[in-house]
Amino acid sequence: MTTKTTTRIALAAMALFAVAVAPVAADPGRGAQTQCYFWAHDPTTTSTYSPSATYSYNAVARAQGNLVTRVGTGVYNVVCKGVGGGALFKEPGTEEESAGVSTDRVAKGGEDAVAPVTTSGSWGAGGHVQVTAYGSDAVYCKIQGWSTGGADFSATVRCFKPSGAAADSRFDFSFIW
Repeated sequence: MTTKTTTRIALAAMALFAVAVAPVAADPGRGAQTQCYFWAHDPTTTSTYSPSATYSYNAVARAQGNLVTRVGTGVYNVVCKGVGGGALFKEPGTEEESAGVSTDRVAKGGEDAVAPVTTSGSWGAGGHVQVTAYGSDAVYCKIQGWSTGGADFSATVRCFKPSGAAADSRFDFSFIW
């Protein structure tokens, strides 16, 4: 056998190994799931509101868990309660509460031990966020940023006129993780 043949066989074996074994070793993930969506129907309100339950969904807190706050012309803070991917339930008044860690005290051999509490799921930071301006105006919206990994999901939505000037707008919003 020549060196070229041996190299080709070795490369073919490594490729076969990668195809056959790598998927087994990879984290299978939990699959994409819609965590929240809604239609933000009131673009000029000065108070925080829950979008219409008819056009709203939240996987943990139901429709009333979605909140929209207008913070300036064309700028909105969005919160979806309970679907941030971090610990959902926390022990009130403890360090664990501020750290986002949920614990129960369990008597074990005369000593207190700390055991994790089952939550809605803890998958960390990430996800996919979409926003689309809604209405007949030539306005577009985009996500300025979002935060996951805590109990709640939050995002900032910004809407603009074609000229680039900030503009108030209704919008459709979704968070998938």
